[in-house]
Amino acid sequence: MRYTRTLVGVVAVGLLTVGCGGDDSDGADAKSTPSTSAEAPADSGDKNDKDDKGGENGGDAGSGAEGDELPVKVEEEGDLLGASPKIEPSPGRTATVTEKVLHELRQRTLRMAGVDGKTSGECAGGELKMEAGATTKCTVDYEGVKVPWDVTISDNYKPGSFVFSYRATPQKAVLTAKSAYGNFYKLNNSTSDQLRCSEIPDAVLVDLGEDTEYRCQYLIKSQNRWSDRAVAVREMGVTFNLVR
Repeated sequence: MRYTRTLVGVVAVGLLTVGCGGDDSDGADAKSTPSTSAEAPADSGDKNDKDDKGGENGGDAGSGAEGDELPVKVEEEGDLLGASPKIEPSPGRTATVTEKVLHELRQRTLRMAGVDGKTSGECAGGELKMEAGATTKCTVDYEGVKVPWDVTISDNYKPGSFVFSYRATPQKAVLTAKSAYGNFYKLNNSTSDQLRCSEIPDAVLVDLGEDTEYRCQYLIKSQNRWSDRAVAVREMGVTFNLVR
């Protein structure tokens, strides 16, 4: 099942007061807030697959365990981002509405990625199409991975409005190896000391909310078998779905 989250933003546009020798350009302040509450960045899946770390099947590998052992041994990652990463500096008062919306999209893309990285953004035509109901295709580049977004101005927008809202919906997602490995360790290291994953690229474009080809697993020692999870990415970050 595909899970899609839409970012709803509100932009307040203010006018600078013009004085002698002052800046005669218009300024803008933008603030964007998510439309729904935050969800957990990852899900370990079936709660029945619980196991103690100890047991006779200890060691560095699940030798002889049921299932295929994945190649990468997962360890703790210390560079995971929180639920609301910030990119500094924030746009100033003289920044355009497009620049401020792109700044918000870059932060949302960072949250998807789960680890810090270089970002930039652009919109088709160089700026948002400021018309009621208009949708502009924008792209955030995260470490060379281009994540497409649709930004739609609200239907009740009127030209020259000081306050208006918009919706921003990601069309793809970015998966990072560090986020997958680190979050899988964080979720499951108290369950098993045998945690492994597929070889995942440093950063790769994937379908939003869909299971990818990449897998992670932990060893259930009492049953001497691997419990596999499919790696997926929602807008809130990486998640792990039970493979049945």
